[in-house]
Amino acid sequence: MLIASALVFIIVTSGVPKFTVQTTPWQPGGAWASKNEIQGYLQLSKVLPKNTLILTLCTDRDEVIGLDFDSLPMNYELERLRRSFTNLTSVELLQFMQQKTISYLIIDNHCIKRHGREATEKLLDEARKSFKLKHETSGMHLFSFSDAK
Repeated sequence: MLIASALVFIIVTSGVPKFTVQTTPWQPGGAWASKNEIQGYLQLSKVLPKNTLILTLCTDRDEVIGLDFDSLPMNYELERLRRSFTNLTSVELLQFMQQKTISYLIIDNHCIKRHGREATEKLLDEARKSFKLKHETSGMHLFSFSDAK
């Protein structure tokens, strides 16, 4: 009787919650800001060679590393650049990218989530002044410094 009670207790306290979590439909890519952003990142392999160094201003580096690209490790200079997002100019971006020998820049929907639509649109306008738009979806914009205007 004691064993049966313990078995019922285990099923009720751990089995039911585990079943609920395991069978609940999860949204794919919970870290992504939108479906269009995911599609933009997945198409990068058609646009860039593997292991290309990419500057991501608002997205964690894991997203590009997980797709066989490279990104800068977090450091003080990169953090300072990201924090100055709302006041960044194309000149500052160019200087940073030249210093770090980075040829590509991504501005994506994470920027809108973190800094707002207006600030993101302003930075996109700044990027268009000095960079060539290499690839975009409505959720992600890839700019090229090596093909800069």
